[in-house]
Amino acid sequence: MRDFRIFFFKVGNGHCSYVEFPNGKNGLIDIKVSKESDNDNIITILKEANISKIDYLFITHPHQDHIGGLSEVVKTFQIGIFIYSPVYFRPSPIYDDWTIYEQMKKGYYCTQKYEVTEGWYTNVGDETRVDYLAPLKYLLANQSDNVNNNGLLLRICCRGHKLLIPGDIEEDGWEYINDSDIKNTTLLLASHHGNNSGFNLKKVKAMNLAFVVISAGTKTEYDADAKYRNQVRKDVYTTRQKRVVARIDENNTLHMIN
Repeated sequence: MRDFRIFFFKVGNGHCSYVEFPNGKNGLIDIKVSKESDNDNIITILKEANISKIDYLFITHPHQDHIGGLSEVVKTFQIGIFIYSPVYFRPSPIYDDWTIYEQMKKGYYCTQKYEVTEGWYTNVGDETRVDYLAPLKYLLANQSDNVNNNGLLLRICCRGHKLLIPGDIEEDGWEYINDSDIKNTTLLLASHHGNNSGFNLKKVKAMNLAFVVISAGTKTEYDADAKYRNQVRKDVYTTRQKRVVARIDENNTLHMIN
């Protein structure tokens, strides 16, 4: 029986996670290709591991710190299923990664593509289910230009554990998420790179968190690290110095490796 593992990479102010599912499939959640070191460059890491295919590519939203290096990824790896939010964003100036993202929405560079909203889900084998708690149809209709609040919110359920992976959902965006959907969460990737703007105390309390992971660069006055530490039952980890790994073993125990 394989472990479930999710790797949160050191990418500065951005996000890139790699998932190993128990059924042998893999996935990337967002992309930021580090230029600082091969030890943290997702392309180098996967190539050295002889990985040639990404079975699932989840992009929470198309801001550059969540799709940085997408053009390199699609040139290097075969992409199976591409999953994305309907929210539209056009950068100025336009850059290659965004152009590739828009082409993937039309079915290029991937085998299948799905535009998802609340209520959609993906079964990955018999042990893992990914639910999409956001974007909410209400916000898409009424705040169509709010890219952060209309990104994907992934709830990964595996072996009795829930992991929440938001993009940059803001404090007010969390208000629209049902407490029943997020209660008893084992691990949260802090929204908006652990900034105060993504911290919602009421919702964090509803989660009853054991662990928080913060994907961020140099610490600033806007970080909510201390606020998260005051709420978790166990510990808060950051990717400022090195990658963080969460592993669920065959005994259904979640381990943090840093």
